[in-house]
Amino acid sequence: MKFLLFFCVLIFISTTKSFGFDVTLLQNNKEANSRIITSKDRTRISNWVKEHRLGEELKSRAVSVFHLTLKTYQSREGQCDLGLSSLLIANAKDAGVITESSDLKNFLAYLREENQIDDILLGVILRSEDVRIDITNAHRWVAPKTPRNLSAPDGIDLQKYFRLVSVWPDEIEFCSIGRYFRMAEMLKYKTNVERDNLMWRLAHVGLNSGMINVLTFHRLEALRLNSVLDWDHYSHSYLEMVMNAKDKLAKDRELIATNTFSERYVSRKEKLTQRGRLYKVYSPTQVMIMASVIEKLAKRMDAR
Repeated sequence: MKFLLFFCVLIFISTTKSFGFDVTLLQNNKEANSRIITSKDRTRISNWVKEHRLGEELKSRAVSVFHLTLKTYQSREGQCDLGLSSLLIANAKDAGVITESSDLKNFLAYLREENQIDDILLGVILRSEDVRIDITNAHRWVAPKTPRNLSAPDGIDLQKYFRLVSVWPDEIEFCSIGRYFRMAEMLKYKTNVERDNLMWRLAHVGLNSGMINVLTFHRLEALRLNSVLDWDHYSHSYLEMVMNAKDKLAKDRELIATNTFSERYVSRKEKLTQRGRLYKVYSPTQVMIMASVIEKLAKRMDAR
């Protein structure tokens, strides 16, 4: 087993550039090119920046707002995905970076183009904002049709199940996505599709029995239709990974990238980048252990 680990690490080092693996790449140097932002987006962002009243002050204020938001968000006991986007909107408005909530996407895309965030965090916040908008507009949705089968599966305590959303979460202390996960944990299912169909049917049962109202039904549907239970990354887990694994491991902040490693990632046909797959599969502790193994081995071999 030890020989296999040694062999894998040796291959990893040998496949990098001639000067070897740079451990400082575990810091927050971001992927050079975004797979999310298109050429049309870049044109729109460029126009938004040119028309912005802050002018040259835009970048410094935008970065300050983002850092303040993350600091405030991480100090909260409940780190809710939907709460991050709303907090960012409020802080950006207060600082004059955006004037309308709809400007958030331009603001985030601008931060990505300035390499202040990476594709993972950009995607997480954009998805969260889409869900937040759907929940906000849920009162406008058309009343649902009643399905034929309204019977609930045996063994489910419906009172306990719907009690989690009897008062809709505020996205500060209590998270709607977290509550939705807890509701799913009460069910027995074999596949995610079966789980979603069951939760949809139970939502109808709750509505028709008076356990939830129409607004709550549509909010639950917003979570289901946006597949919030199947996202690859969530804001709290992403930030935990970055803060606990990358920043704590790195001793000195890298000002200039010394390697092209962060610019290389899998084909655009792939769902996840190498960075995204790493964050999804491994915990912060596991990432730190792997990095430590590679660092020590590189030093022993004086790998260049």
